[in-house]
Amino acid sequence: MTSELATFLRDRYAEDKRRAEGSRKVRNDISGRPCPRCGEPVDGWGSPLDSGVVRITHGGYLDGCDLTEEEWAPFGDDGITDEGAHALADVEMKLSLVGLCEPPLVETTGPKDTERQFMPGEGAPWGLPVLQRLASLYADHPDYRAEWRL
Repeated sequence: MTSELATFLRDRYAEDKRRAEGSRKVRNDISGRPCPRCGEPVDGWGSPLDSGVVRITHGGYLDGCDLTEEEWAPFGDDGITDEGAHALADVEMKLSLVGLCEPPLVETTGPKDTERQFMPGEGAPWGLPVLQRLASLYADHPDYRAEWRL
């Protein structure tokens, strides 16, 4: 159960990482230029949405215009936002916890085996409960299993 739960978490963290990496700032020299959708001045932020769309804000409001990648391209990229950098650090920390909790692989290759074989060994007694707690944040995900609940 631990290895399936670890795989589930790694998949969720990969999704979180992609979202965080997509949280980009607009170049400073572009800020104030008109939005290609509505003409309002751009205030310097772009947030990724699903399917390659970026929401760009203007006038300090959270609601803005959803731009395609082609519309977004002229605004450039001034690096990841502070929130995105924090989210990336959070993902890396959680991945390291998953690595600590997952049981190590133990070689079980026998003298007559033609290929090396491995199976999960015994992990730390606290590993599974930690993974279950980490996974509880994704309890509404369709791949989450009921047996992972605490």
